[in-house]
Amino acid sequence: MAARRGRPASIDPGAVVATAVALFCDQGYAATTMEQVATAAGISRKSLFTYFPSKSDLIWDRLAPYVEDLRNDLSRQDGPEGLDAAVHAIVEGISRWPEQRDVFRLHTRLVLTEPALVDLVEVRSRPWRSQLADYLSTSLGAGSALPEAMAYGCWRATLRGLQRWLDTDDDAPTSHVSAELRSLLVAAARLEACDYVQA
Repeated sequence: MAARRGRPASIDPGAVVATAVALFCDQGYAATTMEQVATAAGISRKSLFTYFPSKSDLIWDRLAPYVEDLRNDLSRQDGPEGLDAAVHAIVEGISRWPEQRDVFRLHTRLVLTEPALVDLVEVRSRPWRSQLADYLSTSLGAGSALPEAMAYGCWRATLRGLQRWLDTDDDAPTSHVSAELRSLLVAAARLEACDYVQA
């Protein structure tokens, strides 16, 4: 039988990310090298770069599964449509994040406070917002910029909820994200009721 090619089966990408996040928090993101991450994770530099081509990939690599989860949750919606369904899907997804809450808290703190990462949050989160905007566009039948604006609002509310969670000892961010998104729903309903919006 021919030897299998590709990534070594013994490397756990999640464990590598957890190690990197701990180093970034301890030493600072900018001051930590990929060499240090590889050494701390007990893998070769080459193996590290096979999984994570750049240092920022150690932070953003896990966003893709969140986008896929959002896509799946939105496709399973069988109740209300539109913004209500989008908010429900976001909260459902957040309730499953993550398996390692302590790592997720450190990861979230890094992304929302480390200057080199804060500058990338909006760009790196674009696939998540695009998925939400596509759903809202189909659900609402809107061809305007409204779905994108709503998706952006949901994203900002989610970030605010995560930030509020960081200021607590709560195990999960779900209630904080949910509260921010509910506030967004209330504001959207008020806006829709305004005379100038109906005109």
